[in-house]
Amino acid sequence: MKPVAMKLNVRLAAAVQARWQTFRRALKRCRQKFATKAVHECRVEARRLLSTLELLQSIVPQDRYRKGRRPVRKCLKLLQPLRDVQVQDTLARQSAMTSLPLIRRELAEQRHRYRKKAVRGIEALELARTKELTRQMERDLSGAAVENGKRNRRGIALRDDAALRRLFLKRLTGLYRKVIGLRKEIDPGNVETIHRLRVAFKKFRYTIEPLRGFMTEFPPEAMRDIKSLQEALGGLQDTDVYLRWLDKLIRHQPEMVRPLALFRHWLLCLRPQQIRASIHWIDQLPSYWQSGPFQFTSQEGSKRERNGLGGRRPAATSSRAKTEALPMERTPDGPSAPKRKRGRRTARVRSAGPHPAV
Repeated sequence: MKPVAMKLNVRLAAAVQARWQTFRRALKRCRQKFATKAVHECRVEARRLLSTLELLQSIVPQDRYRKGRRPVRKCLKLLQPLRDVQVQDTLARQSAMTSLPLIRRELAEQRHRYRKKAVRGIEALELARTKELTRQMERDLSGAAVENGKRNRRGIALRDDAALRRLFLKRLTGLYRKVIGLRKEIDPGNVETIHRLRVAFKKFRYTIEPLRGFMTEFPPEAMRDIKSLQEALGGLQDTDVYLRWLDKLIRHQPEMVRPLALFRHWLLCLRPQQIRASIHWIDQLPSYWQSGPFQFTSQEGSKRERNGLGGRRPAATSSRAKTEALPMERTPDGPSAPKRKRGRRTARVRSAGPHPAV
């Protein structure tokens, strides 16, 4: 741990209020337009606030903690369908396909429907209990009881930096132990195991963010690698959500099987690359996070693997990145995997003419 001049409890009190104010501003921007960026930022700030509240839940009564976090969790639930449709629409626009009018029309209808539900839900959202919870946490961390060295109801000395550090270390160790346990269960043939690790790792990342100011275990380079891992896992999740949506659409409208076949084939070609990128990053996770500065074991992988599979913000592994970076060739059978070397067979395919209109 890094010694700091300001007391730990005072810095945590400021962090709680900072998270609350940032979430309120993000929610206000989201209410104005419900744009793609605003919805994404609101969900990110909601998760950060929830992680901070969960980190400090030991200093407040559990009943008040559960009631205070309920509106924030409801906000995440209300915005999730709209966020999924926005990500799918972004991927459809960046897929380099000649025409996707059917997909875009269906997405536009769903976006309109989910936006109306989100508007009604967000407008009716009451944040009074969350506001009171954050205020109580701030008072408990920086109030008179702390200055007098008293303990809270659960026996935690809020003025004792060592006691607070032990509490947070125990919390982080438990979260990371869960991540490593899920890593042992990873099966590349079962993407659900990767998604479970993604959820656990996201919780670990958002929990360490308010503690970075007084912890040396997480330097800026480590945080960039942590973000890259989460982006790789998130890109795979987006592709899976998209495939499930396409399958559901085809079941309800069988006549769309043929028009959607090319785009579904492209997603299926993208998916194995995202799985390899995710496994590459997961394998580099250190077994223990307290043994020193948190760093990925990237030096053990080759330069080709790091650049092709695990580079920061890999375009082929994130559906939110520009997928034009993935070289595609157009054939009469639809878009294929990355370009192959020029040869006789490739030359014959290219002479067949332009890509057929969808």
